[in-house]
Amino acid sequence: MIDSAFSKALLHLQARCAPDPRAAKVETWEAVVTAMQFGAALFAVTRTDDGTVRYRIGHEVRNLPAIDPRPYADAGNWLTTFWLAVICRDRERLTALCEIPREQLRSSDDAYDEYVYR
Repeated sequence: MIDSAFSKALLHLQARCAPDPRAAKVETWEAVVTAMQFGAALFAVTRTDDGTVRYRIGHEVRNLPAIDPRPYADAGNWLTTFWLAVICRDRERLTALCEIPREQLRSSDDAYDEYVYR
């Protein structure tokens, strides 16, 4: 379910950027932040399977159920989330993303070249 929410947040961000390519409107900025928050939450909940993870998404702190690693917590979604965190200048989330082991980012079908994991 978190992967679907992240995909929808990215789609919303793309829809906001179409009429606002310079991202000058606050609604576009909020879409960037929300997409980054969903992406970071995706990796936070897939790092453990114990209990819940408290995470701010939008203007609300949510208790998300922790789940074990999933195939969608891969290098592609990590890179997207990382760049969104760079855009948002969110050091805390950048640090949390950098602490994710490379092995966890490897997809079962090895869809990415080896350089992506470095």
